[in-house]
Amino acid sequence: MQGEGSVTFFDWRIWQFRRRGSACDLQLPRPPQSFCLAQTKSEGGLAMTCLYCVKRSSWVKWIGELNGQLRLGFKGMLEFITDRDIYEKVICRRIGEARKFVWMATSDLKDLYVEKADRMVPFLEILSGLVKRHVEVRLLHAKEPGPAFRKDFDKYPNLIKGMERILCPRVHLKAVIIDGGFAYTGSANLTGSGMGAKSEHKRNFEAGIITDDETIVDKIMEQFDDIWRGTHCKACRRKKFCADYKDILV
Repeated sequence: MQGEGSVTFFDWRIWQFRRRGSACDLQLPRPPQSFCLAQTKSEGGLAMTCLYCVKRSSWVKWIGELNGQLRLGFKGMLEFITDRDIYEKVICRRIGEARKFVWMATSDLKDLYVEKADRMVPFLEILSGLVKRHVEVRLLHAKEPGPAFRKDFDKYPNLIKGMERILCPRVHLKAVIIDGGFAYTGSANLTGSGMGAKSEHKRNFEAGIITDDETIVDKIMEQFDDIWRGTHCKACRRKKFCADYKDILV
């Protein structure tokens, strides 16, 4: 989309909508002075207003007003998070509160320490606690874990049978799904530097989203479950690097 006589650009877009009387509002900067046109149209009960201007480096604001079923936006929380926020909003606030299941996917798998009652403990201790509460824990990973992880794993014998693991060398997705109602997906591996648990000047620069939107969560779950059930195993051409596919296909 472009303004009349202007070069094509979109720096970014923002959706704003209301659902069931509650607002999901974002803090926006002041608009530039060069807006030249506003267009409004309706589609499936959704009124959209697009403001755009002719100068490069300007920004575009989309506003979606919900009437009934929102078709072009989403119906829930969707938040972009980075670095330390991944550790705090996924590892600390969400995983330990799971009631039914936790599914995790990671390419790399190393020791990860987290805060618990004013002390740092292996993340495996949190998972061990979930297993004790009969929460299903599944882990997809692409390579064997590091020696420190394996040493910590031996401290929690209930994880041997209580945490299901599948190693798939093609796994490069990173995701956490909790109780089918919350999901994280992004760049962060299940490691201290990836999940933002390390100090400010040691952790990786990572990014992702968290959401409770049913459509997005279902899509993340579907990808995880397809790999877990071996949907791709029969046609996979990397079987020589995989020790688990024979058991999956039985």
